[in-house]
Amino acid sequence: MTERLADFIVHKLCRKGLIREDEKRIYKVGFDVMIGTLANSSVILAVGFFLRDAGGAALFLLCFCTVRNYCGGYHAKTRAKCLMVMVAAFCFVSLMSEMVAGSFGILLYGYVGISIALGCVLFWFVPVTDITKRYTPDDEAGNRRKALRILLIWYSAMCMGIAWDRAVAVKISMTMDVIAWMVLAAKPWRTAGIGKCR
Repeated sequence: MTERLADFIVHKLCRKGLIREDEKRIYKVGFDVMIGTLANSSVILAVGFFLRDAGGAALFLLCFCTVRNYCGGYHAKTRAKCLMVMVAAFCFVSLMSEMVAGSFGILLYGYVGISIALGCVLFWFVPVTDITKRYTPDDEAGNRRKALRILLIWYSAMCMGIAWDRAVAVKISMTMDVIAWMVLAAKPWRTAGIGKCR
């Protein structure tokens, strides 16, 4: 669906003389990605409204998209599977964060321990080379620096959120945890150069 819409847009732009024939393929990929991202984001926001967590949906998208852009991780083979994984991840974050934010004692400390371990996974393995991105050693080093900065920003926001609004902090933490599981699902230890001490 998104490919056909992207093809239609590119064909119109080419007919109007706004892009050249030899640029059509590049523009088609760009429009396809943009339309797919917009569609996935719209579905997540709709699910957020349905779960009465529209703010959580917006926070999830902001955190998820900024971190995944540089960290990499698991990528589904089709757009439908990608959407299902994103919706499942958001539903997990939305529903479980309410439970964890209101808990005390062993459940909370157990979650904090797991979250710290998953945070270490992110700091150790990012960026993960995946099917959508191939990195040169220089690109990998640059993306690693960017990924670590983004992770530090989000973990700092989570720490500030603890004092401000515990539920927001837990949503950020759980989103980061979901990303860590996606990084692990990509099996980064199998990729040469990834996960070694830097």
